[in-house]
Amino acid sequence: MESGAAVVFAKPTDAATIGDFIKSGEAWSVIARCRKCIGTTQPDGGIELLVPKLEIESDNQNLNKTLRAMGIARAFSPEAELGGITKANAKISEVIRSAKLTLDQNGAEGAAYTVIAADIGCIPEPMPNPMRVVFDQPFAFAVFSRSGAPLFTGAYMGP
Repeated sequence: MESGAAVVFAKPTDAATIGDFIKSGEAWSVIARCRKCIGTTQPDGGIELLVPKLEIESDNQNLNKTLRAMGIARAFSPEAELGGITKANAKISEVIRSAKLTLDQNGAEGAAYTVIAADIGCIPEPMPNPMRVVFDQPFAFAVFSRSGAPLFTGAYMGP
């Protein structure tokens, strides 16, 4: 892609189904080898890529069961050690993820977020009245990583 980002596509051999290709781990192996240019060559005339436009969305997917199945159970228990996040006695109560990706031969556009809710063993203090801020005209925005790297930038032009 012009931005320097990369997308790698992998297809199963004629004998394999896509389900078997993914479950066996071969799909991810092919993708990793292509990404690292291991055992790959590019034809002299380049590649004409024809990809259907993909619009994939996962909205409010609860990851609690998946994380526990992966062996991440202590973080959901009273024995959780969340000292890097809070000094309070806390445990994770819920992990929710949403993502959206649009991908075609011209590029990709995507967004994702993960919400981690924690139960904290303390009495909540009353919240002060919020200051109201209204964005009712065009505005620009940016989302940055923890390290300060910009992840998404854009502009809202209005309804």
